[in-house]
Amino acid sequence: MTRADTHHRILDATLACILEMGLSGVTTRAIATRAGVNEVTLFRKFGNKNNLLKAVISREASLVASHDIRYTGNLTDDLTRAVTGYIELGQRRPGLIGVLMSELPRHPELIEAFEGPIGILQSGIQMILRYQQEGQLKSEHPFQTAVSLIAPIIVMGVARNLLPSGITPPPPDAREIVQNFLQGRGLSESQ
Repeated sequence: MTRADTHHRILDATLACILEMGLSGVTTRAIATRAGVNEVTLFRKFGNKNNLLKAVISREASLVASHDIRYTGNLTDDLTRAVTGYIELGQRRPGLIGVLMSELPRHPELIEAFEGPIGILQSGIQMILRYQQEGQLKSEHPFQTAVSLIAPIIVMGVARNLLPSGITPPPPDAREIVQNFLQGRGLSESQ
């Protein structure tokens, strides 16, 4: 097995442990056991538990960022790319956003791990601000606009876990989410 394989196996094990135990409950011993390595390997590769958690968060953020969240001049397409990135994260890692949102306030030592997600949010806010300046989106704080765009994805992910068995909601549809969003915040008749 290559070093890259071991690295990814450790990150996958860390993510599984976070989803199962939360940030507070996850231990390097549990991660090592799940990854099939010893704890010394974890410490040699990552230094400490916080660096390991940061590496996982960074990896997941880079997958969202791969959707190229930026201004292109096509409002609907730009918003749809952003929403698609978050939908795919929710499908790939069900529950991760909820765990991170609920536990991060209790772990300020991990805030720097969120450089990647914060960078994505900043790119989205810059894109939204540009569309607001052009008059294509309602004028409000761009952070509020960004949160309003991705909130349905987060709520659907949380609700999916709370529904009784037998009730299966449809998967989120990026274009539908964007169209609903634009009905409340879009200003251009061309939407």
